[in-house]
Amino acid sequence: MVVMVGLIVTRSDIGATVLRTPGMLYQEGENNTITNLYNFKVINKTGEDIPLELRVENGFGTVKLVGDAVTLKAQGTTEGVMFVEVRRIR
Repeated sequence: MVVMVGLIVTRSDIGATVLRTPGMLYQEGENNTITNLYNFKVINKTGEDIPLELRVENGFGTVKLVGDAVTLKAQGTTEGVMFVEVRRIR
């Protein structure tokens, strides 16, 4: 019983999976950048709607969602597609 309560109390409010789209190759862009296509799935485990913000850690790139801005519905799941563009380091 203690283990079950511990797992529930320490769980995260949001779960996310980000995977590169199969069969898609990266693209070299202007200004020495590389762009790749990713699929994402986000699960909201709270009872509140949450606006979704996706970004590259450390500011080394940008994320461009395909479609409209995403809001995570309470106790819901959201899926989508995004482009991630990073600067090439040489």
